[in-house]
This record gives sequence, structure tokens and C-alpha cells, in this order.
Amino acid sequence: MIRAFIFDIDGVIADSEDISIEVAIDYFGSIGVRATREAFREALGRGERGFFDTAAAALGLTVFI
Repeated sequence: MIRAFIFDIDGVIADSEDISIEVAIDYFGSIGVRATREAFREALGRGERGFFDTAAAALGLTVFI
């Protein structure tokens, strides 16, 4: 029987930065924007919205929705 469940969304318990970056690169590619890992260097640790907004700015996008 499961007595507890730990949900780690911010990468503190499990290192999820690499997979988050890969997913984001795939997302930007799906909207026609070529992104590299470098675009996400300053975006890590800023929360989900900050992660994408910071990367979008690094890619030269002025508005990200």
C-alpha cells in the first residue's frame, strides 16, 4: 500500500533540468523556433513561466503566450 507520494516539480529532489530543456527545445521547434540548450542557461530556476519567458527572450521573441 502506498502511504506517501512525493511530487518534485522544481528539480530539488530529482535532477529534471535536462529533460525540461529537451521538452522546451521540442516545444519551440513545434512553433517553428530553433532553440539550443544555451537559450535556457539563464532560465533555469525561474519557475515554469519564467523558464519559458526567459528562454523566449533569449531567442529574440518579444511575446510568449
